[in-house]
Amino acid sequence: MNADLRSQVRNNLSIKETDELLDIWQANDRAAWTDITFDLLEEILRERLGEVPPQVGLPTQAVAEEGKMSRNGLAEWEERLLADDNQPSFYDPIEVVSLINMLNKVALAAIVLNGFLGFSYFGKLRGVLTGFFPLADNMTMALLSFFFDFLFVAVSVGLEIVMAYFPLKALAYILRILAEMEYNSRKA
Repeated sequence: MNADLRSQVRNNLSIKETDELLDIWQANDRAAWTDITFDLLEEILRERLGEVPPQVGLPTQAVAEEGKMSRNGLAEWEERLLADDNQPSFYDPIEVVSLINMLNKVALAAIVLNGFLGFSYFGKLRGVLTGFFPLADNMTMALLSFFFDFLFVAVSVGLEIVMAYFPLKALAYILRILAEMEYNSRKA
């Protein structure tokens, strides 16, 4: 198992109150918490209490749905990849998972950034078009011009967002597919 992941999970559990850790331990919900978490819970409870109380319920072994986030902040497939003892030698799985998460965040930021930048050009475009078509005398033509200016800016901003968002999301998805393929090939 990756020592960094184990250390991170242990640190996250260590900051919790003993009562909360006991609740997790006794619920024994293996769908919400990983086996790694229960191993570390047992260690922490043994350190704090001297002994580990019995678990009340039988382990819940429901299969987590694909893409569901665990309590550790990782998707189920990410935890499997990082927890594997047989780590790849040509890339670092933590860096790949971090890169995928970063690409998803940048894709969302691209929407906001392109929206602000695109609509900031609205006033400049309005000035240029008004220079070509002196419409200040006719209020109806001025409103019509304003509508077309706004429509033009909205369409161009939408295209900029599509051209930034979808390639980033596709790249993140491709990295995920490649990481899972590589993981599955090591298991075969």
